[in-house]
Amino acid sequence: MRKFMSIAILAVFSIVISPVLIGSSIPQACIRIPLKGLEGKTHTLEEFRGKKTILIFWRSTCPHCRAELPRIKELKEELGNYVNIVAVSLDTNDQYFENYIEELKPNFEILRSLELRPCIGGIRGVPTIFVLDEELNIIEKFEGTTPNDKIKAALNLK
Repeated sequence: MRKFMSIAILAVFSIVISPVLIGSSIPQACIRIPLKGLEGKTHTLEEFRGKKTILIFWRSTCPHCRAELPRIKELKEELGNYVNIVAVSLDTNDQYFENYIEELKPNFEILRSLELRPCIGGIRGVPTIFVLDEELNIIEKFEGTTPNDKIKAALNLK
């Protein structure tokens, strides 16, 4: 019971007291959290250092996310390898997740983790998009569906 309370207190602290600030870095502990890839390989955010990164938190049962991810797919086609696009699924139902991935056929990195959301903090709902610089500092944060031109503007693209 104490362990559960400690985790709950940490999660509340991360979400309420420690909101992510524009220009701040993602905490090192978060960068090292294991994220499961589609082929079962484990990744960390550290791997995406060196390029600007679009980091999206989403869930397959979220209608707004289902509208957002096809637009992100178009953005990846437009931007190519200029940026990393990393979509972190918060799904708890494997079947819903797998069915949506089969439907979406993503051209960007899909990872899964329930631990990353409370670690970063400030994520009140999905979709939530963070635009990160080459050192994983937060340039911009968007909540809800976001037009691609706003994301490109945060990346300093025209």
